Amino acid sequence: MTRALAIATWLVAAACSKSDSPTKPAPAQDRPPPMSEAELTRANDACTDYLARVCKCGETVDAAKNICADSQALPAALKMSVDLATATDAEKLDVLRAQTSIRRISKTCIDGAAQLPALGCQ
Repeated sequence: MTRALAIATWLVAAACSKSDSPTKPAPAQDRPPPMSEAELTRANDACTDYLARVCKCGETVDAAKNICADSQALPAALKMSVDLATATDAEKLDVLRAQTSIRRISKTCIDGAAQLPALGCQ
């Protein structure tokens, strides 16, 4: 019993110890393929256009005013995700999650723009 406790303690200590080596950038072959510049530009343009249109509509349509306020964070969230997705020292999983986030934000902007006519916006 005490031997099992000693082994368990050693395993926990080994698992919790930190490595003294600095974090290295992910090897090039381990990184996911980067998103194309065209896709990043499309995402940025879609969100910029959507935000401008919904906020302009918010000047006359009350429902769009609330959507405008809620959508103010989209460009900053997109920029943060792009920065992470293009960082050379980011881990593979972080890059994949950032790329997914970029695509979801872009979809939100495109879907939001498609719904503007239903609110009475041009």
